[in-house]
Amino acid sequence: MTFSVRPVGTSAEVIAATLNATIDHVPTGSIRLFGAWIGRPHDNVHVLVAAHADDTTLILDFDKGERILIADAEGLVIDPMRFVIQRGTGAEYRTAADNATTYVLRHWLDEDDQIRSSSNFHVADFATVMGSPPFELN
Repeated sequence: MTFSVRPVGTSAEVIAATLNATIDHVPTGSIRLFGAWIGRPHDNVHVLVAAHADDTTLILDFDKGERILIADAEGLVIDPMRFVIQRGTGAEYRTAADNATTYVLRHWLDEDDQIRSSSNFHVADFATVMGSPPFELN
């Protein structure tokens, strides 16, 4: 089964509502932000448990406490092998290693449409890829 949505109005709200309504059909897998893997490719499985919107920011909550925020989210594709947010101006990954520390990784597009990255933990290589969607799970 394939779902494709072209949102009308606030894209993040429409995407969140669509994800919550079809959550049993959203595939599980490894996460990439702007083409950069979170962890090693295909060595971890993330399961979407809820989606929310805060104005134009899409918020995705996963089963192990991870949270992804996608700024200016637009375009949703769900098919049996992947779940993609096609466009956005930034993506942020948050995870809590313990009760006191939240680790954050950010990628965003600057005024020249170049991907910039920052993190409060060691990342060996941000490995982003120009032209990649802000979020992909496969």
